[in-house]
Amino acid sequence: MIMISDGDPSPANPFTLARYKSNGIKISTVAVGAHGPAESSRLQSIATSTGGKYYQVNSPKALPRIFQIEARRVARPLVKEDSRGIPLVVEDSAHEMLVGLSPPPPVTGFVLTERKENPLVEVLISAKDVDPKNNTILATWRYGAGKAVVLTTDTGHKWANAWSRSEEYDKFISQMIRYAMRPVSEEGKFNVATDVKDGRVRVVVTALDKNDEFLNFLNMSGAGTGPEMSTIEMPFRQDAPGRYVAEFPADKAGSYLLAINTGQTNAAPLLAGISVPYSAEFRERETNRALITTLASTKPAGGQAGKIIEGPPLVKGAVDRLVAQADTFRRTLVKAMSSRDFWPVFLLIAACIFLIDVFIRRVTVHFYWVMPALAYAYNRVRGRQPESAPDERLARLRNRKAAIASQIDERRAATRFEPVVDQAVAPRDYEQVLSDASAGGADPSSAPRPTSQPQSQTPKSDEETYTERLLKAKKQAKGQ
Repeated sequence: MIMISDGDPSPANPFTLARYKSNGIKISTVAVGAHGPAESSRLQSIATSTGGKYYQVNSPKALPRIFQIEARRVARPLVKEDSRGIPLVVEDSAHEMLVGLSPPPPVTGFVLTERKENPLVEVLISAKDVDPKNNTILATWRYGAGKAVVLTTDTGHKWANAWSRSEEYDKFISQMIRYAMRPVSEEGKFNVATDVKDGRVRVVVTALDKNDEFLNFLNMSGAGTGPEMSTIEMPFRQDAPGRYVAEFPADKAGSYLLAINTGQTNAAPLLAGISVPYSAEFRERETNRALITTLASTKPAGGQAGKIIEGPPLVKGAVDRLVAQADTFRRTLVKAMSSRDFWPVFLLIAACIFLIDVFIRRVTVHFYWVMPALAYAYNRVRGRQPESAPDERLARLRNRKAAIASQIDERRAATRFEPVVDQAVAPRDYEQVLSDASAGGADPSSAPRPTSQPQSQTPKSDEETYTERLLKAKKQAKGQ
């Protein structure tokens, strides 16, 4: 673009100049009779900021010459030719299209192309001593599920005659075409279908054999590459005769390249691909004025309709000023009100009160644990070891022992007797004596009273036990 001014040019919009520069548009300016350096500096700044060239002339006769110079700069030749030959450089000799081939001979011409800035672009052969941006001879690019091959020279009619005379010419052309073709499996027929739904890609493969019968129980697997060159694993499952399904998340927009291994011996992988579009909101490039007008014309209850704020587009700060001037938050609107049932809250409160009432009536709550808990906390704070509680079982055992000893003493006092021996008493039955002795002694009414006590009989000691007295009574009965 050429801008010519005879002085007093209006200041250029910096935002517009930035757009020109981002789109690769260069502006060359010509100042004819500029009124001093102040005016010419504006044109010079425009040319400098966009990458153009500034011309300052004193006579309009120089304008045709300037236009010729700019036309030569713009009209670059699209074909590079050299009758002496242009040597070629092999960038990747291990590629599928160049395997087993020797370095190609020079060519006399090719079409200038610009290399695409994409990691999927592979340049295999380039021209030597040519601008690296335009020296591509053979390149390939994977796009979606397909592959594109670019050969910027011809096949031997004009520029690549040396190739056609080479013995490897047919092999090179065959490998190039075979690489660009879709792989064919002679063992069966496979149909690949892809679908995108709810952020996931679904891949369906239908497998048939030569006789159009379903191929079942194939160990099918797959892998893919995402837009950011990340690896994707695709485990397949068979959900119908000859039908295999795999799914994987696709949360990023872009192209996904898929390679499916059918599980057959010596079978080429199935190549497929799918492009996940951007969100639907990005498809609307133009302003939907009908929708905006409909929304703005909606009149709320008790209020006024909205208003469309319009202004110059793509001007820095203009939209902010318009929004600041407009009444975007109107205070005149009626406050929104809504009703809500309150009975669920009352029902919840009544249920809680009922449970508390049942708890109070049926559960006895004591506070015996408060003092031990306070003592335990006090000991923990003071760092004391809690005193061991006395063993209540030992105390109960001692009390029981004392009670039993008291009972035994009472029985001893109640069962003491002094046996009296009478020579004149008739002999008694042995069993009767034992029964009387076990019952606590003979009946005093039935036993004869002795008239006198023998001198040899000594009084019994209080320390004699009941068993000793029983044995003595037994011996006396046997003696009678």
